[in-house]
Amino acid sequence: MALWYVEEHSECSCLVPRLSFFSAFSAKRERALDQKPKEEIVAKMTRFRLERSKGRLKQLLQRSDEEAFLQMIWAVDLLQGGEPDIARKFIRAPADAAAAKIGDRYFAYKWILEDLVNHRISVRQLPRKEGPNWRLDCTNYDAFTAVYNALHQIQDAEQILDVTRRENIWAEMPRIGHRQFSWQQPALNLRNFYRSAVLYGDGALSDHYTKRWGLSPSDMMLFGIGAWAQIGTQPFFSPTKMKVPEVGLSQEIVDAALAVLSASLAEHRRASLDLRGTGRDRIYRPSSLRRHPCISFGLNGERIRCPLRELVLVRCTEGLYYDLVGISDDVRREFGRAFEVYALRFVKAVVDEPVKSSIEYRFKGNTISSPDILVGGPKDLSLVVECKAARMSFDARFGADRQAAGRRGFDELAKGIRQIWRFLSHVRRGLVPDHASRNDVFGLVLTVDPWLRMTVGEYEAIFNQARQWCAENEPDIEQVDQCKVGFTHIEDFERMALQTDATGVIETCRTGSDPNFIGWGFSELRDRAGVKKASREYPFHADMGRALPWWDTIDEVKRTRAKAGA
Repeated sequence: MALWYVEEHSECSCLVPRLSFFSAFSAKRERALDQKPKEEIVAKMTRFRLERSKGRLKQLLQRSDEEAFLQMIWAVDLLQGGEPDIARKFIRAPADAAAAKIGDRYFAYKWILEDLVNHRISVRQLPRKEGPNWRLDCTNYDAFTAVYNALHQIQDAEQILDVTRRENIWAEMPRIGHRQFSWQQPALNLRNFYRSAVLYGDGALSDHYTKRWGLSPSDMMLFGIGAWAQIGTQPFFSPTKMKVPEVGLSQEIVDAALAVLSASLAEHRRASLDLRGTGRDRIYRPSSLRRHPCISFGLNGERIRCPLRELVLVRCTEGLYYDLVGISDDVRREFGRAFEVYALRFVKAVVDEPVKSSIEYRFKGNTISSPDILVGGPKDLSLVVECKAARMSFDARFGADRQAAGRRGFDELAKGIRQIWRFLSHVRRGLVPDHASRNDVFGLVLTVDPWLRMTVGEYEAIFNQARQWCAENEPDIEQVDQCKVGFTHIEDFERMALQTDATGVIETCRTGSDPNFIGWGFSELRDRAGVKKASREYPFHADMGRALPWWDTIDEVKRTRAKAGA
């Protein structure tokens, strides 16, 4: 496990991986290993480093100005996020820091930046004391390096001391994936905007949202992209200067959006202390920025800061779901139907075989619905897809017992398997008129969230649950009907489908149904499947203007302003 320390250079401190904890031991300490159990020595030294790093971090945070600290995090994010010229106006950093990539000495992981913001929010600033160097200089990359390394050392030490985590690394892998992978995707993602627009922006869900929050999902996304752009050029913005009438961003929309997305520093502090309090894993803790990515400052909230601007986009797209939680079961069902419709359209657009939606047939006097998407001709079914829209709670992603925390969602996965098996059994037995399947037919459970990402062995309990249901409720479902079933979430499926051709989509899904590859990302499995590489345009690109009426208007305004400036 890599530990980190501060290495002083004439230009600036930097982040350097330390490959071995034991490399820091002196010869005298090495000799002590012959006299005491290694585990005891490691634990003692690690606890010492942990307490020292905790004290160091708390001292640094308390000696920093709150707004200056958040501005420092914003500047580092911008520095390594493609806007180094803007960032350098606010932080003095070495040249290599701007070009740093994952694995480089100066690279700062964004999930740790988010943790730093929450740690800073949680502590109160100490009154200024006399002396020129008492207050942390948040315009210097050295100051950032000091707090970053202190937190990194704390988290490394806690991982070493957590015996359960150390001895069950496979259970740890999904939590690591949930923490890191979302930060490794492009911030401004057209697919996320379109998908969110069709999931939330049409029909009953849009009506529910507008009634509850005073603006539509489309309006919220418009504000989100406006705030993201604004924060990309300056560290804060004024709510009264955000309106852009040419694209429909009115003051009313700005005010309504900020009422949802913004909270004062005091409100953030209360939320952060509550979310990150006792009973939570020390490394995986909820972030107050996920609900309120904007922080207001000033007597009347006249300065809005977003230290990690990507979180504004996340909150205004996939995060819209959490604004609808708890309204009614009808909202959840409507969301599920909207997801099924979108998934059907996307699958139709990326494969060459015939694709149709769920069909109905009679069984024992009842009307039965097939799984949601059927790929292949009626007499030649090759792939059966069941969609599941259950969302993952924080504890379902990061809890010590993910299976218990996400019981409803994992039960839905098992239900999806048995729905596929039951349908194929009915097809084999001639109970579905005019339908037959191939001998190598397989299934796919397509989800909104990545329920099984980076898991090892968790699928076994889900399959056993499906088999148990079949044995108790429909014993006529035989072994031959229990085809292989893969799992992936819609974002991963989209990414894979746009990197290969129509045949490659089917073959990658087939590879993903192999139990050896359950938990893999389909975009990574594409290479394992040996399929053709291709680069395809998102099939609904031309439909963006219909889903989000302001989308095309933004481009028109840009062209008009550029022409006027010329």
